[in-house]
Amino acid sequence: MSHIQPRDLTLLNDRDVDHTCVSCCGDEDFVLLRCRHCGHIWLECYECSTWFTNLRDLTQTVSSFISDPNDRLTCPECAVAFADFNHLADGVVDAYLPTRAHVAAAGFCHFLVNGSADL
Repeated sequence: MSHIQPRDLTLLNDRDVDHTCVSCCGDEDFVLLRCRHCGHIWLECYECSTWFTNLRDLTQTVSSFISDPNDRLTCPECAVAFADFNHLADGVVDAYLPTRAHVAAAGFCHFLVNGSADL
C-alpha cells in the first residue's frame, strides 16, 4: 500500500517508482521528488532518509534526516529550502512531487514502474 498520497492525481507517488531500479536499506520505499524552484528531480528512500541526488550517478547520496522542526531540507541542486519540515505529509506532499511529464522530460522514465512516459 502506498504511503505517499498526493491530492493531485497527476503527481507520482511511491507506487509509481520501480523499486528494482536501485538498492538501499532493504525496504526500498522510494518516491521521486522535484524542486519547484529549479525542477531538479531526485529519489528518496523514505524508510532510511536517503536521497539519491543525481539519478545519472546513484552513488551520489545524502541523508535527508532532520529532527528539529525548525530545520528545513534544501534542494540538492539549487539549495532552496523546503517550506515544510515533513515534506511527505498529507496536505503538503503535492509541493514536492513530479508528474510523469516532468520525469519524462528529465530523461528518467526508467525509474517508473512501466518505464515509459505514457500513462
